[in-house]
Amino acid sequence: SEYLSHLGQIVLMAAKTRSCVFVGRGIQHLLPDGQGMSVRVIAPHAQRLTAIMQRHQLDEKAARKLMADTDGARREFVQRCFHHDLEDPHAYDLTINLGRIPSETAAQLIASETLRRFPPR
Repeated sequence: SEYLSHLGQIVLMAAKTRSCVFVGRGIQHLLPDGQGMSVRVIAPHAQRLTAIMQRHQLDEKAARKLMADTDGARREFVQRCFHHDLEDPHAYDLTINLGRIPSETAAQLIASETLRRFPPR
């Protein structure tokens, strides 16, 4: 829990100082409501498997294991540290399915919504 305490302090300090993008599981639970935008990016199983095989140069069996292990660890981390379900849709402001929306369009959606919510000063 000391890790979470320090992480929370760093996240809050950074967020108060400047515009930030945090990539990680559960960070939205460290920020006050309305102080950020939480985005979940998902993709179909087959698409994720192919990406993992290519990125890590693994065969299908090894990629399946890596994906299952990683998903389990992420789910367990968010539950243990923040007492939330990683897949709870109410924990996110925006969920994008890369199986239906190309990554370039997803990036545009995220940028557009971020600018709408937090216009430049």
